[in-house]
Amino acid sequence: MKTPAEVRAYLKSIGKSAAQWARDHGYSPIEVHRVLGGYTKGRSGNAREIAIKLGMKEDKRQAA
Repeated sequence: MKTPAEVRAYLKSIGKSAAQWARDHGYSPIEVHRVLGGYTKGRSGNAREIAIKLGMKEDKRQAA
């Protein structure tokens, strides 16, 4: 699992902001910033999807 700092470093390395990543993946930039800032834990809904796609959370619901 990646930390928020690792995700930010990765986004910087590919030349994207968190807001641009959000728009590219159909999410609100505010939602992504809330996940990266720890204001939203990513337990359900879009926050959970964002955390999984950013590599901050494992998708345990995924079918085996």
